[in-house]
Amino acid sequence: VWTGTVPLRGPAEFRTGLASIGGDATLAPGFYRVEVTIDRVSWHPHATTTGFWVRDEQLLARGSRLTVSRDWIRQDGRVMPVVGTTYMAADVDRKFLFEPNPDAWDRDFAEMQRLGINFVRTGLWTAWSRAMLNTGAIDEGVVSALDAYVQTAASHGIHVCFTFFAFQPPAFGGTNPFLDPRALDGQRALLTLLASRFHDVPWVHWDLINEPSYAPADKLWTNQPVGDANEARAWATWLRARHGDDEGALRVLWQVPGDDVRAIPELRDLSWAMIREGRVPRKAYDFSLFSQDVVARWAGTLRDVLKAAGGDQLVTLGQDEGGTDVRPAQQLHADSVDYTAVHTWWNNDDLLWDGVMTKVPEKPNLHQETGMMRLEDTDGRPWRTPEEAARLLERKLAYAFAARGAGVVQWAWNINPYQPIDNESVIGLFRPDGTAKPELRALRELAAFFAKASPSLEDFEPDPVVLVIPHARLFSGRPGGVDATKRVIHLLAERFGIVPTALSDQRLTAARLAHARLVIVPDPEVLDEPAATALRDAANHALVLVTGNVEEDPYGRMSDALEALGIVDEGRPVAQHERTRWGGGWATYDARQSEWLRRSTRPETGAPPKGIWLEPVPLAFAREQAPLAALLKTALDAAHIQTSESDVPVTARVLLAPRAALVVCVNETAEDTVRTVNVEGRAFKIPVAAGQSRLALIERGTGRVLAATTGEAIASSR
Repeated sequence: VWTGTVPLRGPAEFRTGLASIGGDATLAPGFYRVEVTIDRVSWHPHATTTGFWVRDEQLLARGSRLTVSRDWIRQDGRVMPVVGTTYMAADVDRKFLFEPNPDAWDRDFAEMQRLGINFVRTGLWTAWSRAMLNTGAIDEGVVSALDAYVQTAASHGIHVCFTFFAFQPPAFGGTNPFLDPRALDGQRALLTLLASRFHDVPWVHWDLINEPSYAPADKLWTNQPVGDANEARAWATWLRARHGDDEGALRVLWQVPGDDVRAIPELRDLSWAMIREGRVPRKAYDFSLFSQDVVARWAGTLRDVLKAAGGDQLVTLGQDEGGTDVRPAQQLHADSVDYTAVHTWWNNDDLLWDGVMTKVPEKPNLHQETGMMRLEDTDGRPWRTPEEAARLLERKLAYAFAARGAGVVQWAWNINPYQPIDNESVIGLFRPDGTAKPELRALRELAAFFAKASPSLEDFEPDPVVLVIPHARLFSGRPGGVDATKRVIHLLAERFGIVPTALSDQRLTAARLAHARLVIVPDPEVLDEPAATALRDAANHALVLVTGNVEEDPYGRMSDALEALGIVDEGRPVAQHERTRWGGGWATYDARQSEWLRRSTRPETGAPPKGIWLEPVPLAFAREQAPLAALLKTALDAAHIQTSESDVPVTARVLLAPRAALVVCVNETAEDTVRTVNVEGRAFKIPVAAGQSRLALIERGTGRVLAATTGEAIASSR
């Protein structure tokens, strides 16, 4: 539409010029490519290509609207299994909104579209101050660049999830990023100014924050008091709502020896020690609940801001594996977002567990970041070969769907050579020279599978097995935390082809347990009254298996509901060898477990088809797997749950949709093997290569294999 020359002015080292394109003519909406060449110079490169958009309202309006159901993100009502990547730009990476090049974006989005990628995650992360340093004074160049980015993605049919903050929200001069009114005013302004530009645009939705912690700015990745006046006021209000105004009763409840009963807990209160020495661990339990509530309320507040400014666009919160520990937990802030998210980075032994622990039954869970952190040997060589890394990434992608996830977003499309952190500077599918790593294969294959499978997918049937997460134990600072759940999930998936739904003991209700036939409560130590009540009610229709000792509620009290369960006693420390009738006769407890782990002294109550079943020995913490495996088999049989048993430790899961069954197998062994999976009376023999995975979609009723990832032929028999 225009060709011309532009004079360059300035010193020899740096010259600049400005072109005015189009003159009096109005440019039509759409993307314009700009080729710039400097003539008669000796250096290279002496030409570049960039571009710009004239806002295309029709393009922005005609996208598929994203909504959510129990298990899936949907576009215009249809299931959209997310196969995505994280993308900023190949040329300047995280500076993409400050040095934009829509031509580079267009080339990369075109390649993503060719590969079947339907979703990108991007954002500001920690660069928010460059977008809006002072409240309300946003950089229009940043907003225009984001406008161009979204339009470029939309032109290739790719949805954009935009992340605002990272690790902690900006305080905007305040003292607490989650509670200070000054901080919240600044955050509201930034979110409003960006979201309003995309009001009712279906191509974009929002991620509030990447991997948050409730902690001082210099204590990230922990959960501890910030120590400001806003927190003190919020803590006082929270305590009054939970415990009332009787300070004497609170002193007894917490067993506080000092004068300032209602003070924020000290750091020493938050961690376990063998000697109490003035610590107030019961106060730590309340602080954990308080900090979870603070972040959940913050998320809910900003979600409302985004809905008001942007319309009915989805909002999430991108938490990492810390959500399975004491940091803001997906199970506890799920009500404040449209779908939960988890980032699976370091827990490579527990990737399925990561997903199960962060998925609630009512909302989708997106595996929103996963990739390959660099590991090195003694001499700095890569710990894994490129092929080994590709196979691990393949397993990570498969685990997302084995955990009933709505999809997976790989980190990242490009390596970021500007990243000053060695273990992150090599993460990505494409190297700076443009060549692709073998890891790209896994994403391409997954996209091809779901292109065939998605028309046959709907929300899955409820799981018959529910695993209760012992958050009360974890938040009380007790050793072992939620570790018992890892062993249970591993054995269920690998030995029996069963993956449970996980529910926090802080959110247990009779309604959420209504579909369960087997409820597993692994080594909880403490249970609060609402959880005990929900378990008592569930025992009327399900088998409730409790292992290990239950002493009391988190405040040392015996509630009526706890007493009705008939499983509470003081217990005793485990012996190094405990006799058990399961799996060989002995359970071993070493590594000083006898100093923090107790068993019940009550007798085992047996295995009824429904009701409360107490196994007094904490088998999930034993050195041996066999006793727990034998117990779980008996429980599954007693609850009449169909399994896919295997002596080969290969994860298997069958997820039943109305028309088809999604089968996921993941092989963590170094041998090629065949995993047998039972689907509606048919046995399917699924070959799975060493260190790899298989996904298959099987038509219900006929047993026909509708789609499968690459591998040897799948055989079936009745």
